[in-house]
Amino acid sequence: MYPDLVNDGNVHQGRGWVKLEAYIQTPDVSFVKSSIVIQGGDAGIEYLVDNGRIEKVNEDKKWKAEANERIDRIRKNNINFRVTVPSNTNPQDYRIQIKLNKHAFPFGSMIKTDHVLEDKYARHRSLYYYMFNWATLASYYWKWSDGPWDHPEYTTNQAAINELKKRRIPVRGHNIFWGNGKYLPDEVMKLSTTELKHAVDERIRYVVAATKGYVEHWDVNNEMLHNHYFEEKTGDPYYSHHMYSYLHQLDPKVKLFLNDFSVIADGQYVSAYVNQANEYRKANVGVYGVGVQCHFPENHPPDPTLIKKRLDQLSASGYPVWVTELDVVVADENTRAQWYDNALRVLFSHPTVEGIILWDFYGPEHWRGKNAGLVSDQDYRVNPAGKHYIDLIYKEWSTHVIHDLNNGKIFSVRGFHGDYEVMVKYKGTPIKDIKFTLGKSDKTVDITVTDINGNYFF
Repeated sequence: MYPDLVNDGNVHQGRGWVKLEAYIQTPDVSFVKSSIVIQGGDAGIEYLVDNGRIEKVNEDKKWKAEANERIDRIRKNNINFRVTVPSNTNPQDYRIQIKLNKHAFPFGSMIKTDHVLEDKYARHRSLYYYMFNWATLASYYWKWSDGPWDHPEYTTNQAAINELKKRRIPVRGHNIFWGNGKYLPDEVMKLSTTELKHAVDERIRYVVAATKGYVEHWDVNNEMLHNHYFEEKTGDPYYSHHMYSYLHQLDPKVKLFLNDFSVIADGQYVSAYVNQANEYRKANVGVYGVGVQCHFPENHPPDPTLIKKRLDQLSASGYPVWVTELDVVVADENTRAQWYDNALRVLFSHPTVEGIILWDFYGPEHWRGKNAGLVSDQDYRVNPAGKHYIDLIYKEWSTHVIHDLNNGKIFSVRGFHGDYEVMVKYKGTPIKDIKFTLGKSDKTVDITVTDINGNYFF
């Protein structure tokens, strides 16, 4: 059943007309005629169609330049430096080195607990900590949690979170519920409606007790455009509202997300997701943002024009967007590098996107196979896609500036948001080290060098 009309029939007759939109990519052949076919889902539900149309989306051939301009405008701000040095020293003997140490923008990946904790994965961790500053710990699935279904064992998860936090890596939790029978414990599928409601509340209490203060985000009920077990079992089309509301009540600081697929990657469910987001906003149940999975179709390049158009449409919900599960799939590693570039660039450039999480980076264990990885083979070879990703994070989308004072004691640098370190050198010798954070507004940094008996101080 089309997601805009989930649990419809008599339940939602009062909603009135619903606008359905999807994106269609035509085959790369000549054609002179096309048609729209509306196909219903469940028997006994009548669909009425008022009108329909197909509109052409023209390719934006200037998308990359436009994306780069947006990146400069929304991901960077001015750092205004004012340097004072002793009058008895020559400004040309001073050099100021400005370096971004850590991005404020979240670039992350899913990681498993064994990769964080086990000695044999030391190389995996080393690359992970170098490449990413956020994590999704996908180890909370109800069906596959260790221990009994009603009291899972999350000690290993907690140990992994503790290790990530030592590295200043915030953690997203994924997920508490997934309304598809094949992703639920067998015992849960046998519960009565009353028992299920009790089990849902008990699981929320249990998960909050185990994770409060340790995870930053929760994908609460996964893929609700596509899966509706809890609504169907309870007979309440808005039952998932209760999950969010109750979790928010117990842990008001953690940020709660909707999370779904086929929204940005292929555009089938954009209007459906906007409608769902608006519904949750109206219900006021504690949702912070919307997650878009971005599993791009295998052997099909991400289309920057369509990605931006879909993000523009989704931003109308008013919620911030997180890219929660990004991957592209193609065998040629140089092509893969370009496809990741296209996707990352347009996503990073969009003002509504607050973070980007890859759904793994290691090809041999990637859920979509080796042709999705940034790192390949058992020896952890950083392939061309991985090298290009690293170049984006550490070169193109980073800030490293050297300024000699003979070029001015008052100067400005346009820098990416994040944590900075400034090193002052006098005749090649480091004499001062300054750390600061650049946020979403311009910042002034005063540097004063005082010469007292040959010693230099802040």
